[in-house]
Amino acid sequence: YHPPYSATRRVLEDVAPNPALALDLEAHPSNLRLMAEARASPERDIVIVTSDTSQLDIATNLVANLADVGVHNYVVIAATKDLCERISTRLACVWTSLMDPFRQRLQRAGTNMVRTNWLCRQIYVGRLSRLGFNPMLLDADVILFHNPFALIRQHLPGYQAIFLGDTSA
Repeated sequence: YHPPYSATRRVLEDVAPNPALALDLEAHPSNLRLMAEARASPERDIVIVTSDTSQLDIATNLVANLADVGVHNYVVIAATKDLCERISTRLACVWTSLMDPFRQRLQRAGTNMVRTNWLCRQIYVGRLSRLGFNPMLLDADVILFHNPFALIRQHLPGYQAIFLGDTSA
């Protein structure tokens, strides 16, 4: 899904970032709830996307695609504080220090930053569900043609956490 540049810009103008969110989810026990309350829909739906600098273009494209199908309740978990601060005036973002104590061990195990961020988002999906939100985990290279939350409510009522299964990694 690559709309013309002007269409992407128009759609992104409709996406309210909320720069106040540019925070570390782990810096305070209430930060995850504060983020979710600020970004979730009235039905408590929220899309979780992760990105690093090299994937930012496709993550931004996904945010534009979400807006195009009527989903404005998303948050990007940026790979670093610097990246989040850089994009926070255009995209709703947070970052996490959750894995900081384990970075060296993860690197020795051959786990790169992208996969570490994927692990974090899985953890946050569980935590958000426990807080009563309806998180949807999406890879940045996903394309949506309809509002997925509306379809889920219609065809899968009662489901709370929605995530994808990707065995390619």
